[in-house]
Amino acid sequence: REFTKMVSEKSGVRIPDIAIPPELLSQHSMDVSVVTGQLGLADPFFAGESLIDRLVVNAKLDNQILDITVPELAGSRGKISGSVNMRLNDTLPITAVKIEANDVPLGITAGADAIDKLPTHSLQAVFEGTGLSLREVLSSLNGALELHGGKGVVDDIGLNMAMGSFTDQLVELLLPSINTDPDVTIECTVLALQAHHGVLTLDPGFVMRTARMDMEAKGTIDLESENIRIRFSNNAR
Repeated sequence: REFTKMVSEKSGVRIPDIAIPPELLSQHSMDVSVVTGQLGLADPFFAGESLIDRLVVNAKLDNQILDITVPELAGSRGKISGSVNMRLNDTLPITAVKIEANDVPLGITAGADAIDKLPTHSLQAVFEGTGLSLREVLSSLNGALELHGGKGVVDDIGLNMAMGSFTDQLVELLLPSINTDPDVTIECTVLALQAHHGVLTLDPGFVMRTARMDMEAKGTIDLESENIRIRFSNNAR
């Protein structure tokens, strides 16, 4: 079966118009490094788990170039590293982001009663955009993202994960015939998308295999208009 859905501005989806002033790059300088151990931030979904066990951040602003690197962020949600680079092109800031994550426990469409039951994921993402605000940067975004997930068990595919109305709609479309099904076994998950001038294309798309069915999604998300056009299909195994 296949389903289509458009989410427009009426759905309440909003990208904040946060300003990125060029003066931030042209009139300031800094060189800061931070290394910490546990920060006392508890995982909001799993008691006794610490979100951050170790964090290393380096930030340098010089000659109109801002480089923020995170060589290490380790905690209950795996190991994450990344960077943010901002530079001026004439008077417009160009923002580039890189993220790499490994061993990240994530339910995607549901939670679990123990963190070690969740499938673990790896992620690689590289994006770049230009503009004087977050909205402008996203509207001009180019890049790619890949997510690969392994085997795990989640609670009912209803949604325990606080991802907002967008995810609720996706799950409703993906699994229209399922109410609650405790202990759903997920065998693998793959998500690959490309960004071109602010339009995200699920290419080759999203695939999730459970013990009972295969689910796929293809389509586009326009970050400028905030319209989402995605086609879903699910097949019983």
